[in-house]
Amino acid sequence: MEEDNWKPLESNPESINEYLKSIGVRTDSFCFTDLYSLEDWAQEALPKPVLGIVVCFPTTKNQDELSKKKQDKALSEKKELPADLFFMKQYAQNACGTIALFHLYANLEKNHPELFEENSMIIKFKHEAKDLTYDERGHKFNGNKEIKQVHKKFVEEGDSVPCDEVNNHFISFGVVDGKLFEFDGGKDLPIDLGECTPDELLEKSCLTIKEMMNEDPENICFSMLALVKAEND
Repeated sequence: MEEDNWKPLESNPESINEYLKSIGVRTDSFCFTDLYSLEDWAQEALPKPVLGIVVCFPTTKNQDELSKKKQDKALSEKKELPADLFFMKQYAQNACGTIALFHLYANLEKNHPELFEENSMIIKFKHEAKDLTYDERGHKFNGNKEIKQVHKKFVEEGDSVPCDEVNNHFISFGVVDGKLFEFDGGKDLPIDLGECTPDELLEKSCLTIKEMMNEDPENICFSMLALVKAEND
């Protein structure tokens, strides 16, 4: 139904940074920029530090199979997750970009409170949903009229024409308590990718993205954004 469609965000840094401002995230000290390649030269060109990575990629049969393998492995291993890690399932149609951002930023609050305005919708929602399950959080997010209205208003006032049906999916990567996590609202849980320091986040995230790309070697439609130190700061 039309009223249930959140409309997809654009995968470009200018649009993402403006959207973040609209929900109470400061972009004067850290902001998103393009990660043009997974090669060393592109990683070295980014301003440091890098606090997170967001990836938009086409949903294909191969990607779905890889995603299921990751989830099944994580469920079977039953690794203990950090108590303060924030995650939610996605039930909001076409809101994967927003959910990827919520995942990344909600998990940055502890070490980077300076990223948020006092009225930040991300932090407000995180605190309201802190005692809920991943599933319950996803439904609560989908029913949050304030977040949804700001999201749809931003998309509809953007430069591109919003579409109702998309075949792309957003996920994000961030470090929580010394481990790298893949945050994907399409999965039942966050994926623990192993030990990782903040300085290793970029390199290790790129290795995981390379694995994804290898599943679809002819697909060049991956778009990557890095949350980096603002150059004007």
